[in-house]
Amino acid sequence: MKKKVAMFCDFKFEDLEVMYPKIRLEEEGVQVDVIGIHQKGMKYTGKFGYPIKSDMCVDDFDSKDYYGVILPGGFAPDYMRRSKKMLSAVVEMFEAGKPIAAICHGPWMMCSARKSNGDTILKGRRATSFHAVKDDVINAGATYVSDESCVVDGNLITAQTPADLTPFCKAFLNQLKKKRKVVHLTDGKTAKLANWGQRAGCDTGSSDCQASGKKLLDPTLNNGTKVGVWECTKGGFPVVDRATTETCFILDGQAKISSKDDGSSVVVKAGDTIVLPKGWTGRWDIQSKSLRKVYVVSED
Repeated sequence: MKKKVAMFCDFKFEDLEVMYPKIRLEEEGVQVDVIGIHQKGMKYTGKFGYPIKSDMCVDDFDSKDYYGVILPGGFAPDYMRRSKKMLSAVVEMFEAGKPIAAICHGPWMMCSARKSNGDTILKGRRATSFHAVKDDVINAGATYVSDESCVVDGNLITAQTPADLTPFCKAFLNQLKKKRKVVHLTDGKTAKLANWGQRAGCDTGSSDCQASGKKLLDPTLNNGTKVGVWECTKGGFPVVDRATTETCFILDGQAKISSKDDGSSVVVKAGDTIVLPKGWTGRWDIQSKSLRKVYVVSED
């Protein structure tokens, strides 16, 4: 069965940014459906006069049937972002970890696509765009990248102009080709970890509090969920209004975890499991030489 991706479209699209990705993906055996705001079969005309017919109205669109979505530029994104259905579809696919690719003025859609908590899907991400959209991207909470023609951050792909269509399409295809497989960690206590530097926000044990880790799962393949092994040397650091929920299984070491809301604290050690809910505020104080844990982080 062919993989299907959606190409959101409306009038005055940038001709190359619709036709080149469509043809390039179809060359790789991917089915590209053109999704418009109007009825099925609507003929949309690009900025330079190239016509394309929609395969479906967005009202009939189900994001579960698609592996990803492409958001072309031109004037079309300004029309598309007025469609609540299109915006909600982008958010659904983002939260499912599916690739969202926007080029030129296309990131306007990302700026307007807001999750249930009010944050745009760009918040906390690296992104680029046509230079005229820079302020919108920054105001949406992203770190704007001006010196990279195509930027990949998790399942978000952004590019600047039609001249960047080659790396843009290559990045999107790479996302589609990623494989889902079982991850087997034989011994988390002895697994070799990469140096991640000093733990951000560390306020005690400043010469220590060095973090290291190993990511076990690509979040773009698992609805944005992050799984891995994390270790930190002795020290303490605050956590303010967690943006995600984290479940931890302590492999080795000991730490005191204090909650600000009710003033309670617990001491965790090897074999313990803890859940730090979204919105939690408190602090970690690692009491042993180091602490190692398996973590699962999700936005839900």
